[in-house]
Formats: sequence, C-alpha cells, structure tokens
Amino acid sequence: MDITIHLSQEQREKLAYIQQHSNQDITTLLNQVIEQQYTKLHPRNSDPLT
Repeated sequence: MDITIHLSQEQREKLAYIQQHSNQDITTLLNQVIEQQYTKLHPRNSDPLT
C-alpha cells in the first residue's frame, strides 16, 4: 500500500530528528507506531465473559 501524507514543518522536523537519532527509516517508524497503537487498542480477548 502506498500512502501519501502532508506534514507540517514542525512534524517534518520531529520526524527528521527521530530518524537521525534512531537510525530507522520512515517505513520502520510507521510500522512501529501502527503496531503500538494496534496493541493498545485491540482487545486481547474478544470474549466479553472472560
């Protein structure tokens, strides 16, 4: 999937800072954020009785 996003100047600067200090590319960073949010939001067990 290709994604196009528009970032503010502040967001671009923050992203550049994160990339420089983590030595990770944008794809890796985006994948990490998606996994973190999915883990945070997705119920561990879909059975409401447990």
